[in-house]
Amino acid sequence: MCAPRVIPLLLLATSFGWPGCGDAGPPRAHVNGKVTYRGAAVQEGSITFRSPQSGHGAQAKIGPDGAYHVETAEGGLLQGTYRVFITPPLVVEHEARTPPVKVERDVKNIPKKYRREQTSGLEITVHEGENVYDVDMKD
Repeated sequence: MCAPRVIPLLLLATSFGWPGCGDAGPPRAHVNGKVTYRGAAVQEGSITFRSPQSGHGAQAKIGPDGAYHVETAEGGLLQGTYRVFITPPLVVEHEARTPPVKVERDVKNIPKKYRREQTSGLEITVHEGENVYDVDMKD
């Protein structure tokens, strides 16, 4: 009869909690918004958030109406300060003598300064919960 041995083991296992339950880690934040250039929606590309302190970050695609929503496997961004930059979509460039490579599409509505973390000048402090971050790029 193995029931007398199973009950103490079951009680011992439940006293430590179920695997996967408990602390879910640090609170996460949801970030969404709209990307525009001179007030008009940027219809394609990506917006990237990167924390200079932790290196943590995420990227979101920009939709046809300029809207984006940051999603991560962990449930959102960690709280903190992020540098932000916006990049055009990548396209495959075919040249006769080299293998195909991905390059940024030539677009007029994402000025070059906004395409790199070091030059964009964009920054957001993300707080727990919902965060709205709209970007209106200028020349």
